[in-house]
Amino acid sequence: KASGAAITAGRQSVAGVQLQVVTVPNDPNLKFNVVKGNDRLVGAEPFGSILKRTQPTVAVNGNFFDAYRSLVPFGNIVSKGQVIQGIGNDGAFVRTASGKNIVGQPTVTHSINTGHSDFSAWYTNAGLNDKTGIGVFNPFYGNSVKLPQGTHAVVTNGVVTAMGGAGNVAIPRNGYVIFFAANAVSKADINRMIKVGDKVTDTIVLGGEPRLAGEQIDALVAAGPILVKDGKNVAATASANYEAKIRNQNAGRSAIGVKADGTVVIVTGKATVVKLANAMIQLGCVEATNLDGGASSALYANGRVITPAGRNLNTVLTITK
Repeated sequence: KASGAAITAGRQSVAGVQLQVVTVPNDPNLKFNVVKGNDRLVGAEPFGSILKRTQPTVAVNGNFFDAYRSLVPFGNIVSKGQVIQGIGNDGAFVRTASGKNIVGQPTVTHSINTGHSDFSAWYTNAGLNDKTGIGVFNPFYGNSVKLPQGTHAVVTNGVVTAMGGAGNVAIPRNGYVIFFAANAVSKADINRMIKVGDKVTDTIVLGGEPRLAGEQIDALVAAGPILVKDGKNVAATASANYEAKIRNQNAGRSAIGVKADGTVVIVTGKATVVKLANAMIQLGCVEATNLDGGASSALYANGRVITPAGRNLNTVLTITK
């Protein structure tokens, strides 16, 4: 019923918090996308530059990232069915290809079948410090990956073309590298699981979120903490795993939520996570998550920068008519 309704933007005082509020109708024709700074996993780009090259109708900053040193993002990032990064299960906004808008805490893993074995890789372009992990490194990571002790398989056009150990390994443009960390699986088991010549299928699995079962993902950005779940303020509990400044500070914030009818609500403003959650509930959201904040907080809608970014950005969620 909301289809065709206008995208609105305006300043509001909500639950005692001054917010910039952008409301996006539940319209299947809107295109949601994740834009990476400089089109790379690692890096950052001015908000204005991202807006200029993508020409969106709405844009908001997404994942946390190491803004001062490595520029590496944190958490899951999926765009047009491609996993740009897969690690953890932080609070996420998800737009499915079928047009569902969901806030939850999905994991993003790979279910890999070699014709004679099935196994899961639970990292994408991340996890090199986990000595028990299995990960996938695809072209979003770069041209190559420097692997620590362990075993790798190179998959090109769906076929295992090489196996090896530690070192600098080229990532094929039309494939990926599977990495078994030193203590993930025994060498004998790896030899049984995967070998040169195997035809491999890699299915992306979104775990921990039944509503996403069987869905293709157009856009997924993750930050957290979750602010609202099932219409209730869960910010105090959900923020326990986050650093003190995220948990407690009255600071610049960005957040995104979904109403019962699928309408998306995006806000920026200065608040604690608990007050922000109350505001999202008052705005009608039944679920919502915090996004990166502080100098990263950035919002654009209907041709106007509403909240200018105070730094270059790594991950931006865009919505285009």
